[in-house]
Amino acid sequence: MQNNGYIIEESQGVKYLRFRRLIEAGFPHHAFSTRIGGISPAPYDSMNLGFTVRDEEQNLIENRKIFMNAMGLGDLEIKQLISLVHGNKVITTGDLNGGPNPAEADGILTDEYNIPLVTTYADCIPIIMADPVSGACGVIHAGWRGTFAGIAMEAVETFRKAYKSSPPDIIACICPGIGLCCFETGEDVAGEFLDKYYIWKDLAHKISNKNKWKIDLPGLNRRLLIQSGLSNDNIVQADTCTRCRGDLFFSYRRDGQASGRMAAVIARR
Repeated sequence: MQNNGYIIEESQGVKYLRFRRLIEAGFPHHAFSTRIGGISPAPYDSMNLGFTVRDEEQNLIENRKIFMNAMGLGDLEIKQLISLVHGNKVITTGDLNGGPNPAEADGILTDEYNIPLVTTYADCIPIIMADPVSGACGVIHAGWRGTFAGIAMEAVETFRKAYKSSPPDIIACICPGIGLCCFETGEDVAGEFLDKYYIWKDLAHKISNKNKWKIDLPGLNRRLLIQSGLSNDNIVQADTCTRCRGDLFFSYRRDGQASGRMAAVIARR
């Protein structure tokens, strides 16, 4: 099934999303998970791929194995290389020091083979990126704070500095995350957005009779990528809201602490 630039695939009972644009560019080993196909019981049912949620550790380990096997990467292991801090720091695997603790960052890139890059989500905006010229690829976790701080632009700059990538060559796939329909916030956050991105005020909408706003986070990330030099044709946006689609996705805004996590994964083979 193809929808809004992505394909929903099913393998071994596991449903996940892939992007035709990345497949055609030589990066078939990528996916954004759904909640379907794992072993976790409710409320984390069932493909919970989080690192820090309250699910049983053995469930999480088994889910990672099931997911990687379904992707055709069963010989590789998902490891937590970065600890998400809702900022705009993007690193490369060359920046990792090999210590026992994951590095604090919200994006990670590599041009090495057989290293699955993974970030986890429950409404924040996932971006899977790749440069078919240099062979580099990466995953970005764009929460609202990171989005406002320009993590999409930081990712492009890291591609450029670390791998000599030319921005028009880079492909960016914006996976399902919380949409304009459901990202409701207060005057303080809306004010921060308008102060910094007033030129794009069309991405913010005041809710009638309430001191609340709705902001289009996927749309803002798309515009930041274009501002960074990406071609519009190389940006694919999955216009699907995780909060709305409880049948497919976990959502912290919908389920609170009882929410599991999806994962965005890419590996160079």
